[in-house]
Parts: sequence; structure tokens; C-alpha cells
Amino acid sequence: MKKILVIDDDEGILEAMRLTLVTAGYSVETLITDGKDIIKKVKNVSPDLVILDYLLSGQEGKNICKQLKSERSTGKIPILITSAHPNVEKLAVEAGADDFIEKPFDIDELLNKIKKNILL
Repeated sequence: MKKILVIDDDEGILEAMRLTLVTAGYSVETLITDGKDIIKKVKNVSPDLVILDYLLSGQEGKNICKQLKSERSTGKIPILITSAHPNVEKLAVEAGADDFIEKPFDIDELLNKIKKNILL
């Protein structure tokens, strides 16, 4: 069973994602965060994919994405960045994200992007 780590600062989004992904057959860990110690937490979970909110309290997801991609132990983990803000996709890709999905997202689109990136 593939493990997905969902990182957001909104408990409602985390719970909705967890329910959706568990129903789809994934093992899911959620992390509500202010942007601190994320690298350490990702290393501890060792996920097959990270879903990362672009704007976390205290830190932008693009900076976290860059850090994760620069670490030897986390650099190969696919990262899917989410955001409700327009024009963030280009910034997410420039930061090293493997994919992007705009909030609110279609569940089928989310699951297709996850499948595509986990199989890479």
C-alpha cells in the first residue's frame, strides 16, 4: 500500500484529503504545520508522495519543496503542490514540484495526478 503524506495548515482540508485517499486505497499520514521541522517529519514518515499546500502559516510551500528536493533522503519523493491562488502552478514547478493541483480540486483529477506521480 502506497503511503501519502498530506501537509497543510487547515485541519478541515487534512481530514477531507485523508478520507478521500484512504477510500482510494492509500495509507495516509497528515501533518498540520506552521512550516517548521517539515524536513525531519517527512524523513520520519518516509512517504511515497507528499501533497503540500503552497501557503502554510509561517512558510511558503515553494521553499519547503526546494528544501525537500535538495535533501538526499527526500529528493526523490514526488511532491504535489496544492493552492487556491491563481498563477501558482508556474512557481510550484520552478520550486521543483512534480505536479500541481488547484483548490478546490476535482477528486478524480487529484487521484489521477497521484497515480501518475507515484508510478514515476
